[in-house]
Amino acid sequence: MFSMAERLLFVRSIDALLDEVEDRCRRIHSRLVHSRQIASSVGGWTLALCVGCVGADAASEHRPGGASVEAPAEERASPGEVSADSVSDFSGEQGEHGWFYGYWDRSADADGRYSPREDFQLLQHFGDDPINGLSAHSEFVTGPLWYLEDGRVYTSLWAEGGHPNAAMPLGSHEQVEHWAVRRWKSPVAAEISISGRAGKTMPWGENWSGGCEARVLVDGELLFSTAMRNDPVDYSIDVKVQAGSSVDFLIGPDPSIGVTTFTAKLTSRPVAPEPAAR
Repeated sequence: MFSMAERLLFVRSIDALLDEVEDRCRRIHSRLVHSRQIASSVGGWTLALCVGCVGADAASEHRPGGASVEAPAEERASPGEVSADSVSDFSGEQGEHGWFYGYWDRSADADGRYSPREDFQLLQHFGDDPINGLSAHSEFVTGPLWYLEDGRVYTSLWAEGGHPNAAMPLGSHEQVEHWAVRRWKSPVAAEISISGRAGKTMPWGENWSGGCEARVLVDGELLFSTAMRNDPVDYSIDVKVQAGSSVDFLIGPDPSIGVTTFTAKLTSRPVAPEPAAR
C-alpha cells in the first residue's frame, strides 16, 4: 500500500505533467482537453485522467531539417471559423498562426512527385541573408526571411513571396532543384476560400529571366497551378478541409528561378462535421 505522502506526491506529479502538456498545446496553438477525478478514502484512492490536444497542430509534429512526421487528424473536430493571411501572419516562429515555412528537395526525390507527408522539410534559418542578399532588397522583401543555407542555395520565403533554387549553374551555389513551400494547417473542418496573387516580381539576368511555377495543394491534391511570368495573376479556390489538413503553396523553377510574389488569404464558412464511422 502507498502511504498518504506517496499518494500526494503522485497526484502532484500528475498535476505538473498536465501543466506541461497544457503549455505545449498553447505553444502549438491547440486546445487542451482533459479531465481529472481524484477520490480518496480510508481504504485507498483512485485517479481518472484523460488528456488530449485539439487544434491546428495537434495532428502533426515537424522536425527541423527533415521531413515532417504526420499523425492522424482529429476526426471529430468541431467546425469553426478560419481567417489566415500569408502576409500579415508571417513570422519568425514555425507554426505561429498555423503557418510553417519549408521546402521540397526535388533533386533528391526519387519519383519527382511532391508528397506533403514525406517531402516537406522545414527551412533552417530566419533573418537576413548577407551572401545571397535577398533581404537587402526592400522593393520586394519587407523584412527578415526564412532561408535554408545562405550562399549555398537561394531557397527562401518571406512575407509576400519566395525564391526557389534550380539545378543550373549559379556561381558557387549548389545545382539542386528546391521548391519553396509555405504550409498552412487547418485547425477546423470547414469550407474555405483561398485567394491571392502569384507572379514574377523581378527578372534578373539569364537564369532569372524565364518563369517560375506556383502551385496550391490541399492534402496533396493539386488544385491550382500557374506559370509565373512578369505579370501577376489573381487566383481563387473553394475547397473543403478537415481539422489538420495541410494547404501547401509551392514555388518552383520553370525552368528559371527568381523573385516571386505568392500570397494567400484563407477564409471560411463553418460546416457540420461528418458523422463518425460506427
